[in-house]
Amino acid sequence: MKLLLIEDDKPSLKALSATLKMLGFDSEAFSDPEEAVARFQSKNDFDVVITDLRMPKISGAEVLNKIRDLDFEIPVIVITAYRDHVPLRANRIFYKPIDIQALVKYLNLIKGW
Repeated sequence: MKLLLIEDDKPSLKALSATLKMLGFDSEAFSDPEEAVARFQSKNDFDVVITDLRMPKISGAEVLNKIRDLDFEIPVIVITAYRDHVPLRANRIFYKPIDIQALVKYLNLIKGW
């Protein structure tokens, strides 16, 4: 399963990417949401998108809308420390600090395990 990870906080992004890799998930990680959307648009070989909600340049809600415009069916998970203004088009929301076991359980559910 290949994941597109989008998180503007570079230490958090690195930790999430490393943890998911250790657990057997392949991912591409981006701290710039515009670069992530451009990568998705140029070659969508992802199974799941995981995006932070509050980021500079464009928000996770905008990322979600752009991803949905390109691929309506891809699962999109939003991660956020804030409980307000959560996008309704997300498949799932995880609040920070992320419960990795719950995230992995959900990813395995998507994968069909």
